[in-house]
Amino acid sequence: MILTASRRDLLAHFYKLHPGYIVRDKHDYSTDMHSDTELLTNTNHEEETDSLRTWLVARATEWQSEPVMADFFESLSSVEEPRTYLSLLQQLLTLPVEELEGVVLTLQKHSV
Repeated sequence: MILTASRRDLLAHFYKLHPGYIVRDKHDYSTDMHSDTELLTNTNHEEETDSLRTWLVARATEWQSEPVMADFFESLSSVEEPRTYLSLLQQLLTLPVEELEGVVLTLQKHSV
């Protein structure tokens, strides 16, 4: 359906909005709902890894005011298998903080 000026005015009047708020969707706009969770859990790897990378890069940009979060999303977007890292991170979250700190300290000692 083409959104003409008269249709826009009619819709604006009906919804009690300024006509400028009623705009046509972009040609590539999709009405399909994609949740962020779908991108993180889908198993179609090649296609979905690209979607996940795009999502991660967008989140890194979104979180620029929080450097730790931005760096996390950017780093995760640059690894070869981000879902593998997410799965491992999820497992790490089940550990008590003290135990996780011990793991990090041990890894830091071995990397020096």
